[in-house]
Amino acid sequence: MPKLVNLGNGTRLILTGVYVNGSPAQLSSLSSVPLGSLVVFQYKRQYLVSISAPGNRTAGWFNERSTIVVDEPPVVNFGNGTRLAEPTLNGVPLPATYAVAGPANLSVSYVKQYLVTYLGPTWLNQTWINAGASAVFSPPQIIDFGNDTRLIHPLVNGTAPPLAVAVDRPLVVVVSYARQYLVALTSPINNTAVWVNASSAVVLSLPPIVDLGNGTRLVDPLVNGRRPPLAVEVDRPMSFVGTYTKQYLVTYLGPTWLNRTWINAGAFMAFNPPQIIDFGNGTRLVNPLVNGVKPPLSISVDKPIGLSVEYTRQYLVSINTPFNNTGVWINAGASYAPPASAISTNGVRLVPAYLTIDGRRAPLPPV
Repeated sequence: MPKLVNLGNGTRLILTGVYVNGSPAQLSSLSSVPLGSLVVFQYKRQYLVSISAPGNRTAGWFNERSTIVVDEPPVVNFGNGTRLAEPTLNGVPLPATYAVAGPANLSVSYVKQYLVTYLGPTWLNQTWINAGASAVFSPPQIIDFGNDTRLIHPLVNGTAPPLAVAVDRPLVVVVSYARQYLVALTSPINNTAVWVNASSAVVLSLPPIVDLGNGTRLVDPLVNGRRPPLAVEVDRPMSFVGTYTKQYLVTYLGPTWLNRTWINAGAFMAFNPPQIIDFGNGTRLVNPLVNGVKPPLSISVDKPIGLSVEYTRQYLVSINTPFNNTGVWINAGASYAPPASAISTNGVRLVPAYLTIDGRRAPLPPV
């Protein structure tokens, strides 16, 4: 009898034993078996099982009702950003146990994956993603480094996020940002800080005059010691200090003038009004006082100041006699008694008889 009987269709019988009258025997000894002996040939049924996997196929004969363990590499890497992963047999993850019940063609399935490289200014992520899946890229809108530097306005491969991409090949996704620096300007009137794109120009300016409304103002602004407007290229975080010269309003009031002048704080001013102001009509002002103090007066300007100059008003009193004409300046409101005395000339004594004031006669006291 043959040791192997091929039944076709992936099925065969294989001789596993010979029994003579119920006792095991060798196949080679059957020629000497006595006539009338009971010879039994025992066969075992086997099935052809083939296992297919990407890049690999194996086949073998397995006993009926036996079990086989199917296992394949968990990852097949093709080295070009493409791989196969997550192998399964009939939906069961490998390794899987298979019970042999007949001829079978087993196929191991893999999931194709592509390598997606996600590159940003502060990260490099590489992830395997199933072919055909959709990957969504939504980087942070702002990355603040905490040192007055930040990144803003991200673009994913040149497109504003979020960006959804169908993964049908290995992908490299690059996120770019606009770099910005904080530019700060500190001044007596306000403090300003703005984010400015790197390598761009910014113009720093301050109002030429800031009137604080109380007789105080700020003038002649400087930004870091330079007169604005100041144009700078922003290549790093920048801090600027704006300064002003403080001025106070000095009001100088006199009988014939009213001067208002802005003077730098801390400066000294000397006030020396004219000693006499003659109006040319027999009226004049004399003996000036600046805020009650005789000039010249020197003052340190440390606040808004009002100065008033006061004078004594005088009038010219003209005295005419037959012998001479004289004039006397008399303070306004004062009393004045003109001199009236007898005069002797050529043996004749003349005695004043009366006083004429603006055409009106007034008696004189006896001489």
